Amino acid sequence: MTPLDSLRLSLLPAGLVLLLIGICAGGLLVRELSTPPRRWRAGLIAISLALLSVAFLEYVTGYYLAIPHPGIATCVAAIGAYYLAMFLLLFGKRMAWRLNRIVAIVGICTPILAAIFLPGIFLVALFAVASDTNKPVFHGRVSPTVSYKIWEDEGFNGGTHYSYAIYRNPHWFPFLQKEVAKGPTLTCYPPSQEVGVHPGRNTNTVSLWCRSDGTESAPQEISLR
Repeated sequence: MTPLDSLRLSLLPAGLVLLLIGICAGGLLVRELSTPPRRWRAGLIAISLALLSVAFLEYVTGYYLAIPHPGIATCVAAIGAYYLAMFLLLFGKRMAWRLNRIVAIVGICTPILAAIFLPGIFLVALFAVASDTNKPVFHGRVSPTVSYKIWEDEGFNGGTHYSYAIYRNPHWFPFLQKEVAKGPTLTCYPPSQEVGVHPGRNTNTVSLWCRSDGTESAPQEISLR
């Protein structure tokens, strides 16, 4: 287990608390929709619930939309939808006003207090943002259900190397992707004229190769989760 994995595990209780608050808030908003409020408020509630549901499904399944920086987009949408739900509860006056207000105040304050007393949240967030802003130098599709991207990473010694990410794409919706392998290349270093990924010996492996000045390096076999 890496230090980052240990840090994420230590922050799990805070995440569970936020999840419980979000579920409670969602239940209260769904209850309000059962006796339709004004049209604009009903629209905001529906948007908030839809974005929270999508973010939750992405987190649980590991599948994200195959768009630039999907992690950042999901994080921004989830935070925006979460606080929109809390403010809708705080300023709603039709149903369970006292309960709504308690859930909203707790929901608004909990992330702020967690950020103050658990600074590791910032480290995890910074790592997630940094790993999601890499611009691919090479990218493509290995098969209808497997795609990849390769980018340049800076090492601790000031040098650069290539890193890769391999994704699975479902047959029924190729615009979804799930990361199944990620790491540094072992035989390819910038600048290389070509770097790519070919099918491996079976469906659970792929082969990464690179070519520089007409010379092709030994392929690197990558196992897929």
